[in-house]
Amino acid sequence: MDTVNPIAFARALIDIDSTTGRETAAGEWLRGELRRLGYTVTEQPVADGRFNLYARLDDPVVVLSTHFDCVPPFFPSRIEADRLYGRGSCDAKGILAAQVAAAERL
Repeated sequence: MDTVNPIAFARALIDIDSTTGRETAAGEWLRGELRRLGYTVTEQPVADGRFNLYARLDDPVVVLSTHFDCVPPFFPSRIEADRLYGRGSCDAKGILAAQVAAAERL
């Protein structure tokens, strides 16, 4: 399995506009990255091209849950004074990146 750089992962995800109703591109990117990292990923359609992702590794069994849609307006990532900014950096794309990085260490 590749090692996740949580800052780079978060920035890549933050830089995709996933304001509510526009999550498709972020979901597709996330699905591809998780598969590249060795996860088995399944998609659960919910409505109008929107979907949930379930990503699984073999062991141990741990459930981590979050979301990747954001409220408008979209603005891309930037780092200032060792802090990450951008729509979703704290709610919840940065959290998602931290979860993926933590999962690989279990």
